[in-house]
Amino acid sequence: MKENEYLDEAYFFKTDGNWLHKQAFAFSGFDEGNAYHEEYAEVPYVSYLTAGLWIIFGESIWLPRLFMIFFMLGSILMTYLVVKRLTSNEYLSLLSSFLITIMPLGIYFGRNVQPESPGLFLMLLTAYFFIRWIDFKERKNLMYSGFSFSIAWGLKYTFGIIAVPLFFIFPFREMKDKFKYHPKEFWSDVKYLFYGIVPGIITTLVYELTVTDRAKVGYLIDIFRIFSSGYWKTRWPSLISYFNDNYTMWFVWFAIFGFAFALLKYRTRFSKFLIGYVVSIFIYADLMAAKIGGHSYYQMPFLPLICILSAYFLFCLGTLLKQISGNKFAVYVPVLLIVLAVPSMQAANDRVWSTNFYGQDFIGEYLKTRLNSEERLGAATHAQDLAVCSYSKHRCGFSSTLEEFKRKEQVFNINYIYIGVSEMNKLEGKDPLWVYIKNNYKIDLIGLMELNKQLVPIHIVLKKGGTFNFNDVTNKQPQLAKTYDTKQGIVPYYYI
Repeated sequence: MKENEYLDEAYFFKTDGNWLHKQAFAFSGFDEGNAYHEEYAEVPYVSYLTAGLWIIFGESIWLPRLFMIFFMLGSILMTYLVVKRLTSNEYLSLLSSFLITIMPLGIYFGRNVQPESPGLFLMLLTAYFFIRWIDFKERKNLMYSGFSFSIAWGLKYTFGIIAVPLFFIFPFREMKDKFKYHPKEFWSDVKYLFYGIVPGIITTLVYELTVTDRAKVGYLIDIFRIFSSGYWKTRWPSLISYFNDNYTMWFVWFAIFGFAFALLKYRTRFSKFLIGYVVSIFIYADLMAAKIGGHSYYQMPFLPLICILSAYFLFCLGTLLKQISGNKFAVYVPVLLIVLAVPSMQAANDRVWSTNFYGQDFIGEYLKTRLNSEERLGAATHAQDLAVCSYSKHRCGFSSTLEEFKRKEQVFNINYIYIGVSEMNKLEGKDPLWVYIKNNYKIDLIGLMELNKQLVPIHIVLKKGGTFNFNDVTNKQPQLAKTYDTKQGIVPYYYI
């Protein structure tokens, strides 16, 4: 669903030519104003890139996905370069980049059309050029670092968390002396940093200042919520699930042991960077309490940390073995511990890639042939089931009250309602809205899937005119709509 959101924005940029305001088929579809999708405080760089590619090469989902993969490959390279810059250790750098290559979180979201992949790349680019500025005193590196940071922040401000570990290695004493004894050089550094962040500031301000409905914007900041016991009682199971899916608990523990080794050498720049990175977790959790337990991809900014700490643990363990055995090749032996994590990593990949919401493409394409160009679609379902709106190329929404729904019927000429499995039980209730729907809409199509060797309805399309009655379709033979080729085998989807 998240990917559809950014693809929708690109579609509207390309077709409407309105590049200042985001729109999506599944959001604000029942708004009677401009129906702009202004919920998230993000500059739509990913959607701009996608729209540009579509204008040049034509619409294709794999074209923007290919660019997301390129960004993820760039993140692998940047992980190597950042660690190499911090440690000058080839083995540790290669091992860190290898781990980010095989981590489930990067494998899945590294190809999704959303800000996570380019944001991660730009975050690491920020760190790399910042460290180069410290090492070589070249102001252009500070400018590049500032530029990368500002664009990463604009993509998704969660990636701004890289500022915390960079703060831990900032050359305060050197800059203090420069300010005191060489003020021109100090202000020249500030000037170059400003040059770097200006483009990001401008694009962010343009987006912020053109928001038409400030009430829609959610900055997701939720300070101090993590300090309540009730928060962890509800969120902890989800977080553990995401740890398993994103890295596996093997690498979470490897990272914890790696952090312990970093604490033992807390005076080194590498350890300061890692300690600052770990501290940023608590700052991040405090600010993002509303989101970290709801979406696994909000852990993307910490993918390099888990990989680098895990690699450092294996490196330190190998160094101890080398000292004990006197064999120089003993340093590589702990890498074999990765083998223990392989089954868990495979299971994590299987869980993520097996999470599919079947039939939405079929239902959407079906509705696309039924709806008029200006007609909107009623859609009563959960968020992950709203890809139907994108496939139908029609704005959709729903109402919570009968009076509101009747008004939307007239304003948007509602003739079809799509109902997902999560809302089907309401058809049996006494809510006035649903009683009205049952008395004025008939079954047009039912989508079915096999459960316990029986076909059960998971989608219903209702058409205005008539009354809702399951008996209208009970005697009809289900037809195969399409099949989905998954790792678990062929999954059929049927319709009546």
